[in-house]
Amino acid sequence: FVPSFFTGDFIKKWGALRVMAAGAVLNLVCVGVALSGVELSQFLVASAILGTGWNFLYTGATALFTQAYSPEEKNKAQGFMDMCVFATMAVTSFASGALVTTQGWTLLNLGSLVPIGLVSLALLAKRWDELKSEGVMTSLFSREALFLLNNLLFMGILIVCFWGVIFPLVSEAAGIIGQSVPARSEEHTSEL
Repeated sequence: FVPSFFTGDFIKKWGALRVMAAGAVLNLVCVGVALSGVELSQFLVASAILGTGWNFLYTGATALFTQAYSPEEKNKAQGFMDMCVFATMAVTSFASGALVTTQGWTLLNLGSLVPIGLVSLALLAKRWDELKSEGVMTSLFSREALFLLNNLLFMGILIVCFWGVIFPLVSEAAGIIGQSVPARSEEHTSEL
């Protein structure tokens, strides 16, 4: 919750949509860190990045939400929003626990790319008119060039994460790579 001390200032300076976009990117980075291994340091770094990304998305969405209703509807709108947020948090908490125990850590993280992608597309759709201009790249740092670079970077990270998980499975199934991850012994499994 530490980023909450600064997120409001970031929203005032750059706007809610940009802060939310930064949150989506941070959540994508979190997935990459989480997929890189299961050491304590990776969990700690992924948790810190996830918390910051979540805070940017949540606070930015709340700032946008306050512009979506009239003053007379404030109490009902806030109550409905809180109910939706906390119900979603409860469902996803239980679902993630079930998913990680039945499907594993990797699939849990890959599955989180779906909502991150949906949020990113929604943010892009919301800012589409603002991002459009004459369509000419006037310099390397023009809006169009930076937008293109951002998309290429996002797709590169997505492909690396996807390839790092899928390639070993496909290679082993095709017989290209004959090594597999050793199964846990009964003794080690019973300790968990």
